Amino acid sequence: CVCVGLLAMSPANDSSLEVLLNDSQIVPLAMWTILVTILGTLGNGLVIYSSIRYNAIEMDKVSLLLVQNLAVADFLYILSNIFPSAVSCVARRYVLGKVYCFISAQTSFTYAEVNILTVLTIALIGY
Repeated sequence: CVCVGLLAMSPANDSSLEVLLNDSQIVPLAMWTILVTILGTLGNGLVIYSSIRYNAIEMDKVSLLLVQNLAVADFLYILSNIFPSAVSCVARRYVLGKVYCFISAQTSFTYAEVNILTVLTIALIGY
């Protein structure tokens, strides 16, 4: 579900999802997703906090709004897609349920599209 290609329906019980990787594959993947979750959350949180609280980022209003929009969309993508992947890798099965799986799948595409379009807009404004 969240770890596309890594989770599969168990033949014994159609409601359980299990990871199809061995320990030598799951440990680096779990470490990587945890690292991306921590660094992404801290980095995007710092951008949002410093630009709103202290006006630490000196830009014109449109560019600043786009950078904040990019940070918020990236933060939401991390929370809706990468964090559940980290939880699934550590637990070695999908523990968040079918409803969150559906919601996560739908929102991850939305946040990814917002990221892409925001970066495109920043590039066009800079050009």
